[in-house]
Amino acid sequence: MSKLYNPESTESFSDAKIIGGSPNGIINFNETPHKWASTIYRMMEQYTWFPEECNLAANDKVPYKNLTDAQRYAYDMSLSQLITNDSVQAKQLIESISEYVTSPVVNACLARQAYEETNHSRSYSVTADEVCEDSDRIYNLYKTEPALARKNQAVADMYSKVNSADSDPTPQELLLAFTANQILEELVFPGGFVTIWSIGLVGTNKMISFIERDESGTHVPLFKNIFREAVKLNGLDDETETKALNLIAHMTNEEKIWTKHISKGLLGFSEQAVDLFIESKANSVCENLKLPLLYDKTNGGPLASIASRYSMLSEEKTKSNFFEVTVGDYSIGGLDDDY
Repeated sequence: MSKLYNPESTESFSDAKIIGGSPNGIINFNETPHKWASTIYRMMEQYTWFPEECNLAANDKVPYKNLTDAQRYAYDMSLSQLITNDSVQAKQLIESISEYVTSPVVNACLARQAYEETNHSRSYSVTADEVCEDSDRIYNLYKTEPALARKNQAVADMYSKVNSADSDPTPQELLLAFTANQILEELVFPGGFVTIWSIGLVGTNKMISFIERDESGTHVPLFKNIFREAVKLNGLDDETETKALNLIAHMTNEEKIWTKHISKGLLGFSEQAVDLFIESKANSVCENLKLPLLYDKTNGGPLASIASRYSMLSEEKTKSNFFEVTVGDYSIGGLDDDY
């Protein structure tokens, strides 16, 4: 765990380490070995948005009442699950991950991400209140829906090793915590996103597109690079790699079970379609963490087409090549991340 302020530090700004460093506690964006973190932070600022931009009550309140039972169930369950995901993520970023990341500029990104996860939580609160009307019911669904309780617990369990340890985690244990973050951002969130997008409420779809842009455009590359930099410094032993792959496989199975459960009765959500989509997300996690792929490579199937249709990143990429120009150095492969 790094000190809040350490004036006796002899570590220069340019020698900052992802984990295991001894920084003075001062954030210096001008001098850091992690230039990708500075780029990600600037992108986070450019992506700033607020739930009021989505006009949820005006756009979605009446259409929500006209949804089929299957659509309303999928919408409510997805919303409740996403509420929990972002709440857990914001808390563990602040109380767990940031304590052990010793690169000041990377810590600044984590602080910004925690704010964004909180903004997502507020967006879901607005949605539950203005669209669903009975927000207490949405927030307490985990008490009456076993499938939701199971899914929420699976997410919480990913972080249990770091959160419940009596002593500071080892570098290998931190790599597993970083893996859990990558899984949440890149594997767990998309099932809920694509389910809600398929239902077609205009205001909610816009809100989810904003949230997905935050997750895919900045949070995924942030933890991808945190993981890779930590591996450069500390290596990745065989036991940790096996545990990471097992965790990805376990959460892939949980995500399949969950998405199939909530999407019953929704057009296009066959069991095969769900499997293709979730497995493609699992493979993306493996690729970003430079781990062996767990599944056959595919294009993600029909659900990936839905996700692409509503993704703001896809839209920006098509319209102006925006994604490659501004995010390419940390997301497309320009970063020297060999290890």
